[in-house]
Amino acid sequence: MKEKKLIFDVVFIVDDVDILELRFMDMYTMTDYFIIFGSEESLEKINKFHDTLGHRIKTFVLQDTSNLDFISNSITNTISDLYSSFEDLVFLSYSHEIPDIKNLFEWDIKRAEAMFLKNDVYECDFKRKRKFKETGSFMTNFSYLLKNKKNFVSHFFETKKKLVIEDSTLNNGYKILNYKKNPEVLPSTYFCPVLKKNVEYKSVRGLRKFVFILDKTSKEISADHIFNVDFKDNFPEKIDVDMTQNEHEIEIFVPKTILYGTSLEDFQEQYKHFEIRRILSNFDCQDGDDIEIYYDEKNIKTLKFSEIKNPSF
Repeated sequence: MKEKKLIFDVVFIVDDVDILELRFMDMYTMTDYFIIFGSEESLEKINKFHDTLGHRIKTFVLQDTSNLDFISNSITNTISDLYSSFEDLVFLSYSHEIPDIKNLFEWDIKRAEAMFLKNDVYECDFKRKRKFKETGSFMTNFSYLLKNKKNFVSHFFETKKKLVIEDSTLNNGYKILNYKKNPEVLPSTYFCPVLKKNVEYKSVRGLRKFVFILDKTSKEISADHIFNVDFKDNFPEKIDVDMTQNEHEIEIFVPKTILYGTSLEDFQEQYKHFEIRRILSNFDCQDGDDIEIYYDEKNIKTLKFSEIKNPSF
């Protein structure tokens, strides 16, 4: 950001206050003031940071977030005593989400008076990342708060109830669920509210091999995941995947009429490939992962996941 603006970080404590240490470490050099709302107990726990941050922390006891007038007045009155210009930046966040201020560009800030950031979502630490981004911090300026004093707080809380918003968002933030300084060993999957099923965390791992058997084979196969696929012309399908298991029984419906393409055979072949890609969407696949498709014991197609991602493969 070329022009220096004061930055106010408004935080509502909703999780263990230990995560605030991570926030202060990440935002200390960029943020001028932290305005923090929480219970008396949670605010007492952050006293240890006062020696370092001193006057830069402003705290308010808040037992009920429905007290919108109190929140709005506390924020605007505090900033009114400290602001440098009406263009000073203001971020509103829950304590377990952190705006990535250092990677914001001047154009991002100028093109909208107020917008929500998108969060990458992690579990406990930065090694376990969820598949989908979620609605993150609210970024605005002091001028907007003054002009919308009666509703900017309610707008923040109402929008935060939505898991995902698509309009006017930037990918500049992250959220950490169940933060622990020393995280325990946790499951490799989580329930994704977007897909309505369990999916894998994105994590650092070696390349893997996925094998799809479209016809019975006696050949001994070694892979990270093996899918015995039965294509059928009626419902229901059986596509649930237990990612704790190595071998999976899958039943997939294939239409008997052409939906695209020039021939029924070509259409069904492409349709099967799309369905394989759908099954793989459960996994945090990397471009270099091996995909083998056994049409029969002699006809085997070998691909990389990067090719599976391309609809034209």
